Amino acid sequence: MNSFKNRLREALDLRGYSQAELSRQTGIGRNSISDYLNGKYEAKQNKLYALAKSLDVDVAWLMGYDVPIEINSIEESSPIVNNSDSSITDDIIEAIDKLSHESKKEVLEFAKLKATEENEVYPAPIQFNNFRKRLDGVVAKSAAGFGYSYDDNEFYSVYTDRNDLPDYDFATFVTGDSMEPAFHDGDVVLCKQSFSTPEGGIFIVDYDGKSFIKQTWTEDNKLILHSLNPKYEDKILPIPPDEYTYWNIAGEVIDSFTPID
Repeated sequence: MNSFKNRLREALDLRGYSQAELSRQTGIGRNSISDYLNGKYEAKQNKLYALAKSLDVDVAWLMGYDVPIEINSIEESSPIVNNSDSSITDDIIEAIDKLSHESKKEVLEFAKLKATEENEVYPAPIQFNNFRKRLDGVVAKSAAGFGYSYDDNEFYSVYTDRNDLPDYDFATFVTGDSMEPAFHDGDVVLCKQSFSTPEGGIFIVDYDGKSFIKQTWTEDNKLILHSLNPKYEDKILPIPPDEYTYWNIAGEVIDSFTPID
């Protein structure tokens, strides 16, 4: 299987598009497109479809699967869209988007087998592959709640079935429910220590000897620590920290996952 970044670059070269032109056509930021091409991130479902439509290539091909680059001829020639089938397809795509890379391969092989049975198009067997990745040195507690002291911290190893995790500087557990529904108690967040000024992203903030995971931004010389769960009030810290209130941004959350056994 090829990679998304290689397929995206190949499609750009094939169509003769610049990154700027692709950005204008899709509404996706140039920085995001650059990140895709550098392999830093992969496009989410809605952006993936926008890219495929603009580049006039098959979505599965763009994702890296071994399928023709051309858009399926049935899709191109059919003027009527069955809303029920479209809804089911959207549900399938949404579910697949949440799967690990290896699980996506299993789904693709199963779909090919079903296509063989129904249309005699893809004569391929199902191949099941299990993937488990171990992450060591996960910091025990970063509170999505009222905060945890550094003295409480321990380090653990966890497992995930994802093999598309980005590069990160440190990982920590989420403790509490203040960041639900985005982050749940027991989730692991991956963080980068280099970041720009907070403008609404999710950050790990050291404050008063404790560590918090919050949506963070600046406003009128204040640092706002916002909980996604409405039952928690915002924390407001002075910029810069004064002699009575010390705080420090430890890192920006760039990804998360729920550990597996």
